Amino acid sequence: MRREKLRVTVVSAALTSLGGALFAQCLMYLNPETLSGIGVLLQIVFAAIAGGMYAMLGPTVGAVLTISLTEGLRV
Repeated sequence: MRREKLRVTVVSAALTSLGGALFAQCLMYLNPETLSGIGVLLQIVFAAIAGGMYAMLGPTVGAVLTISLTEGLRV
């Protein structure tokens, strides 16, 4: 049981670091405001609310919805 939890944690950390590296390459410049500013905080909260906090895939659906809305309105 403990070995499986450790394996899941390692895989999660590896995917998170890969995503962070790709995000840094996309932005070409990182500062604290782009990674943990009020805009990012509000986007996380709105994603959880839009998708439903009590559904298992709710925050994921909310994140897809809010990110696609943000990108669509940017154009």
